[in-house]
Order: sequence, then C-alpha cells, then structure tokens
Amino acid sequence: TNAQLQTMMDQGVTAALAARDALRSYTQHFQELALLCRRMFSKEADKIEKYVGGLPDMIHGSVVASKPKTMQEAIEIATELMDKKVRTFAERETASKRKFENTSRTTRN
Repeated sequence: TNAQLQTMMDQGVTAALAARDALRSYTQHFQELALLCRRMFSKEADKIEKYVGGLPDMIHGSVVASKPKTMQEAIEIATELMDKKVRTFAERETASKRKFENTSRTTRN
C-alpha cells in the first residue's frame, strides 16, 4: 500500500540522514582529538590517514582514491560524497514511489 511504501521511504531517508550526521559528528570529534594529541599527528599525512581510515565504507574508497593533500580537503571530499549519497538515495526513493504510484493507477484502470 501507499502507507507502507511511504513508511519504508521515510525509514530509508532517515537512515541516510543519520549516516550524514554520523560523518559530521565523527569529523568534529576527530578534529578535537587531533588538537589534543598534536604529537600523535605531527604530520598532516598521518592525520589524513587516520581520519580517512575511520570513514564509512560507502565513501572510504572514493576519499582514498582522491588522494587529499590536506585535512581540510579530506573533510570536504568526505562531506561532499556523503551529501551526494543522501541526494542520490532520496532521488531513487522518489523515482521508486512514482513508479509504484503509476503502476497502481494503471492496475486500477
């Protein structure tokens, strides 16, 4: 039914947004810890490697492949990729809903 489809879509969008929020939280906490542990991250490359290593699997490979040179670049790439994943998911959900609604209308006629 439409209500079930809407519930499934809402859950999917909620999960995608939660993943984006988790990335933001991870980034903020990582930056705070990096400030507290300057000796541990004496080189920018070490900091980037540790940050990228903790990213979600869905964007990790793409960030590694982009070879960021600075922490800021790594953060921007990760954020952009995650936002793109959320947008893509929302677009797919909208397209699926339209297909379902069109199929339902066709079946009823």
